[in-house]
Amino acid sequence: MSRKQNVRNDARWAEGDQAAVDARAADRFGGGDVPALTPGQGARIAEAVRATFRP
Repeated sequence: MSRKQNVRNDARWAEGDQAAVDARAADRFGGGDVPALTPGQGARIAEAVRATFRP
């Protein structure tokens, strides 16, 4: 849950830098048993978080 909240907060404070939000989302959700995620996959994660966790 905290990774989702981090992405939501990033999106809130990004000030128009969506590429940075996407890259950070990919970094947060990748790793361990999950291979590195692309910024495009990070964008899909960020969009899902926004749609699910509206302020």
